[in-house]
Amino acid sequence: MLELTTYTELEIAHRLQTAYTSRCKHLHGHRYEVEITVSSKTGQLNGDCMVVDFKKLKEIVKKVLDDKWDHSTCLREDDPLAPCIENDEEHIKQGRVHIVGVNPTLEWMVGHWAESLQQEFENEHLGIKKHRAGDGDELALALGDVH
Repeated sequence: MLELTTYTELEIAHRLQTAYTSRCKHLHGHRYEVEITVSSKTGQLNGDCMVVDFKKLKEIVKKVLDDKWDHSTCLREDDPLAPCIENDEEHIKQGRVHIVGVNPTLEWMVGHWAESLQQEFENEHLGIKKHRAGDGDELALALGDVH
C-alpha cells in the first residue's frame, strides 16, 4: 500500500490538573513532533496517480495543526488559569487558546488532532503514526487505522 508522510512541530504550553502531582501540574511547554501518514482507503491512487496531492496534505496540516496549535496554550476548563488565558486578546485573536473539558494530555491531543485531520480527509485513510514530546523524551503514542 502506498503512503504519503509529512511532519510538523508544535510548541504548546499546558498543565495537568486533578490528582496529578508531578511537575506537570505546573504550566510548562513541550515541542511536539508529529508525523502524519495518509494512504488511500481503497489502496488505489487517485485520478492524478497520487495518494493525495502533497501540497494539499501540507495545507491541511497547516490549517488543522500549525495555525491553531503551534505556540498555543491548552488548559482544562476548570483550571484557575483558564480565565486569565481566555482574556488574552492576542491569543484569542489568533485562535491559540484551547480550553478543554479534560486534562490536556499528549494522549488527548493526539486523538483530537487525528479526529480533526480525518474530517479534512473524507476520502483518505489517516494515521498519526508517531508523536514524540519535547526535549529528548522518547514518549511515542501511535494511533493506527484512524477512520
